[in-house]
Amino acid sequence: MLVAALFLLARSAIAATTPVAAASALQTPARPEFAAHALDSTLSWAEFDDLLLNRHAMSEAGRAALKHLMRARLLDRLGQESKLKVPEADIDRRSADIEKEMAASGEAKTLDEYLAKSHITRATFRDFLRLAIVQETLARRALGIAPDKPINAEQQELWLDQVVEQRGSQTPSPPWADGVAGRCGDIAIRASDFLKHLVLQIEDTQIRDDCFQALLAKRMRARMPDLSGEANDRAIDAELARRRADVEREPKYKGMKFEQIMAAQGVLLESLRRDPAIVVSALAHVWVDRTYGDEGLRRVYAEERALFDKRHGEAFETRVIFLRAAKLTNQLNPRSYEDAELELRKLLPVIKTRADFERLAKTRSEDTNSRDKGGLLGFVAPGDESAPESLRAAIFQGEHVDGEHVSGPVRLANGVVLVWVGARRPAPGWDEMAARIRDKGEQYGMMRRDGFAASYPGRNIAIVNMTHIETPLDPFDAAAKQIDGKEQADRTLVFLHNEFPEAFGKARVRAYGLPGIRQTRWIVGTHHLTTAEVRAATKFDDAVARCSWPLEQHHNREGYVWEVFPDDHVHTIPLGSLTVAGADNLCAVGRCIDADSAALSSVRVMGPCIAMGRAAAHAIDLAGSGSVHALDIKALQARIKDNLEF
Repeated sequence: MLVAALFLLARSAIAATTPVAAASALQTPARPEFAAHALDSTLSWAEFDDLLLNRHAMSEAGRAALKHLMRARLLDRLGQESKLKVPEADIDRRSADIEKEMAASGEAKTLDEYLAKSHITRATFRDFLRLAIVQETLARRALGIAPDKPINAEQQELWLDQVVEQRGSQTPSPPWADGVAGRCGDIAIRASDFLKHLVLQIEDTQIRDDCFQALLAKRMRARMPDLSGEANDRAIDAELARRRADVEREPKYKGMKFEQIMAAQGVLLESLRRDPAIVVSALAHVWVDRTYGDEGLRRVYAEERALFDKRHGEAFETRVIFLRAAKLTNQLNPRSYEDAELELRKLLPVIKTRADFERLAKTRSEDTNSRDKGGLLGFVAPGDESAPESLRAAIFQGEHVDGEHVSGPVRLANGVVLVWVGARRPAPGWDEMAARIRDKGEQYGMMRRDGFAASYPGRNIAIVNMTHIETPLDPFDAAAKQIDGKEQADRTLVFLHNEFPEAFGKARVRAYGLPGIRQTRWIVGTHHLTTAEVRAATKFDDAVARCSWPLEQHHNREGYVWEVFPDDHVHTIPLGSLTVAGADNLCAVGRCIDADSAALSSVRVMGPCIAMGRAAAHAIDLAGSGSVHALDIKALQARIKDNLEF
């Protein structure tokens, strides 16, 4: 179990490291002159370290990195205090076992080749092994577990948790005046050592984005060499004020302050004014003002007056009572459009005031998003794509009726609504409209640089994959990312409406799905499925499922991988990738089996997942009170032969 866990640790470090960052972290001789560069703009290593510290030291990844480093130093100290010396022969044996696993998996021919890819020296790797053996040995002693008895990773971690608690730990927030990022007892973790370790824990795409923004900020400053320090400060003050105002207007933050949200994301408040994202946005406003001026902005406004007025002009506060309905009824939706319209018309005589409408919306509306708010959708403008076209038509039909009133029933694609047309918000003044014009270049706010759309012929439906969100392990952060994903989908729809009006001019969002988490953690199995094995259409002796899906990765914002195989290509999934090393009665299926990221992208789709689930159930049944590692593979394959027939 320990060897496999270390193997996983090494793989994880490789997956999270870029060549440049690894060179910085491990101080290799091949370290480039600059951390990043674009055209004639460069990012020095000191600037890179400062960026890393400000953006990630207090993030989830940063806190985890500090904890990992602190525990490694503590294990080293505990080994010294107990006078435990790990024989080189034991490390050699563990290293040889891992090298055999790598060779068998096809991921690397030798350990040296594997470590070279990860920018980790053999000495560092051997130190990982030594500390792991120290942890296992001392945990056994403390828990009274004999050397010939099994001890799992959870038991070892619980023991180490107790030691940390006994000695006490401190992890103050940066900046660290004394140069110490954390302490455990009398063990001090210097900030420089922490940064070297931290860079290994951050995703390659995140580091690239950080460097891109930092270089962009430099290039924007270079375009305005005459901008004074005072003017720069005023621009940043204005940008922070805009962001605070946006947060205050946004209901989803429920009264939280901008600074609180930034702190929750691990962004240091002291360095917020220097954050590249803030600087870029602030300087963009300055450049637009300098380039166009008030007269130029008015000219742009005049040229595109219809667009700005439709999106940001006159609007009405809108509430709805929504009933689900369909043209053709079924068990899932037994109500026709006509039935829904009849039900809503029966409500009209009792609606005299907005309070009446709100009360009925809370009890009768079937739109969960607006129901608890008395049916409130907010202010709707004529060009607001977030509201269905038929709803906007009902609000702005002909000469608008004076005063608040009811309109409808109005048919939507998925039901029927009664509409309360409320208070009028007049078109904004020039100052507010000018701000909208300045932001026009960033109006879409899309995260992905590439994506795809798959249509259903004859059904007027398409699935669009053009969003990208992180998948944090913290449940609150994950919930926030779901909201972010929905907002990205809305921005994508606006982009499609405006840029491809013939194809998507009348498109709407039919359903917001839950985030598709393609990969998080995975088991350490008895076999690590590799990309090479998938590409080679490997037929394993212990195969339990077959697959021919392409390699499909959506692992960064720049685009996606879609590597299609020949028509006759079939690769298999071995039982060893489902069985957990060190566990006799446990199988894993789906996206958490043991496979490298690219290999997993092929086998984690629905068909293979169903086949793996079936295979795992039969494997556990055949194992009975025995071990899944010792079952009759032929008997298992006979039970699931449909999974394997080519």
